[in-house]
Amino acid sequence: MASRYYEFAEFLSSFASYSDDCFTGEEFAKYADMVNVCKIEHFIYQNGVLIKKQVPFLTDDNCEPGYVEDSQDVDEDVKCVIRIFFKAYSPSFSEQQDELFKIFITSVGLFLAYKYTTDAYYRLRYYDIDSGVPNYNFFIKHINRIIRNSDFNGLSCCYINIKHSSKINHFFGGEATGRMISDFSSKLNTFVGNQGNEFTVHIGGDNFAVIILSDRIDSLIKYLRGVKVSVKYKNDMYVNELTARAGIVALTAKHTDAHAVLAEASQAMSVARKYSKDAVVFNANLTGGSDVDATFASRLADALNDNKFIVYFQPVVSTDGDTVLFEAEALARWALDGNLTNPDDFIDAAVDCGLISKLDYLILTKTCCKIKEWISQGIEPVRITCNFSNLDLMDSNLADNIIDVIDRHGVDRKYIGIEFKEPTTVEELVTMRSTTDKLKDAGISIVIDDFGTGMSSVKVLQLLSIDTLKISPEKLSPDGGRDKAIFASLIDLCGRLGTSVVCKGIENTNQIDDLIDCGCNLFQSYLYDKPLSERFFTRRLEKPVYNR
Repeated sequence: MASRYYEFAEFLSSFASYSDDCFTGEEFAKYADMVNVCKIEHFIYQNGVLIKKQVPFLTDDNCEPGYVEDSQDVDEDVKCVIRIFFKAYSPSFSEQQDELFKIFITSVGLFLAYKYTTDAYYRLRYYDIDSGVPNYNFFIKHINRIIRNSDFNGLSCCYINIKHSSKINHFFGGEATGRMISDFSSKLNTFVGNQGNEFTVHIGGDNFAVIILSDRIDSLIKYLRGVKVSVKYKNDMYVNELTARAGIVALTAKHTDAHAVLAEASQAMSVARKYSKDAVVFNANLTGGSDVDATFASRLADALNDNKFIVYFQPVVSTDGDTVLFEAEALARWALDGNLTNPDDFIDAAVDCGLISKLDYLILTKTCCKIKEWISQGIEPVRITCNFSNLDLMDSNLADNIIDVIDRHGVDRKYIGIEFKEPTTVEELVTMRSTTDKLKDAGISIVIDDFGTGMSSVKVLQLLSIDTLKISPEKLSPDGGRDKAIFASLIDLCGRLGTSVVCKGIENTNQIDDLIDCGCNLFQSYLYDKPLSERFFTRRLEKPVYNR
């Protein structure tokens, strides 16, 4: 029997036969026969509800009505259960056979639980939660594989952007717009299909990328001129027709990585948007008057590589008692040809060219260096918030990378806040929650900008642990009772949640007085300070009290 134990121990290698949710190999069948097993059923329960049932093993032998059951907890919500059926009229197990069976049922149960866990992780990392369409991580992984294997086969990458999504969001609201985008995502995925290396990914928000055979691009552009989606809004079902533009680049041997592919396709899409075209094909000069854009993008990339960006700091002041410096926002500035470039221009270009993440990390790094310098000079810093694009959320290691930058520079985490825009889709909200939870646990403050312009603001407050909200309020008049009541209620709610509210973009002192009456005491406004260079902000740190 000892030799059989040795042989049975090797049955774990037979798990390699597991394919399409079944044990199909002869080796596994041999070991199942050793313990008289003819059928295995596998159940997955989430919060007590059955979500999946499969039969990973079945022989031609008849089964007795009875079975042996074993379960494995995947996490606090998910349980995997297996049922083992024996061949009819099977003899009673001896003591040694019983030991073998215990090894069999435990090993199979653990394997199936592990398989479910790894599959669930893969889906979460590489697929959109709502639509099931692949995401940005999927794009990077598979494009790099195509490049590595030189498996271009006449493929092109199309960067797709839904037109007028902000207007749709304004009319229907964030949640309904998110469902429309999810429906669009599914239909685009169906159109592209999976011929060879073709696939669709949802990059985030209203942006997509598809890898498609070049000879099918004309059909894709025609399809994007009107994609009908359905959405339930205020108990009525609406059918809306979404249109989209595309930037196109052919995959060739000159591409070295997925980011370069996406940057070129994104740049072409940006030109299509600028000149109101349905589609633009990328080339070295981007024809149609867009050679300036290509040159600007090249200079932007060079500036990032050469560390040519500087940091300005825009103060946030507190009026609770004396008017004093409370914190500040780090802002990127680029001195191009002797003049500071309009931030909107180069930030949009950085997004379009796939360079925004590099810019975000550069400003965080420079901010950490400056905080370290202030402390060494005996100057007490305030918290500095650094902006990260919501596109950065597609990187599952974002929180870890941010923490690493801060710790590498020896800066106390209390001095750093990370600022995101309010999420516009459910997917963005879910990924933001995962990232911000990890940052909060590490002692880093979370700031949400443009609150009230994205999806359901109540859901954002419910799901995200936020230290500060930034709001750009509508103009308030002294007798604007309705507006004041809304703001007062919001500020009271945030106070109960432990969240501060910063009102930014205030244009006159009457607005400030109205907002103070509402309970707000934090302001980011040119009335107090414009963005300050490092030299002038250092002076502000040394003299933090304002004369209003």
